[in-house]
Amino acid sequence: MLETTGERRRAPRARYEKPIMLRTDSGAVAQATSNDVSELGMGLRAGALDHGGRPLWLTFSLPRVPHMIQLKARVVRQHPGTEGMTLGVRFLETPPVVRRMIRTYVHTGRGRVKEYEPPLPATP
Repeated sequence: MLETTGERRRAPRARYEKPIMLRTDSGAVAQATSNDVSELGMGLRAGALDHGGRPLWLTFSLPRVPHMIQLKARVVRQHPGTEGMTLGVRFLETPPVVRRMIRTYVHTGRGRVKEYEPPLPATP
């Protein structure tokens, strides 16, 4: 059952307004826009997407991370809005390095972690 009221955030969040690609298990694809992100989940604004209560795949980027992040998530709350649905999703099976990247972004506004820093150019 989806939660429709109340505040239940368990981790600090940071404002994060970026495009997000959503994909269902059946292959349906939709665009969304994020509101905020935490290492546990994300707030989204999306049009109608029939996910059937099943997990979604989210594809998004973080500043200073050179590749796209893809995470499986479950919708834990949804509210109808004037511009579509407002969704709260909880990430499922987040790899530790991705969790650290998101935590770094939330606490510093920068998405990179040490193991993802680009290599320095070679000097002659």
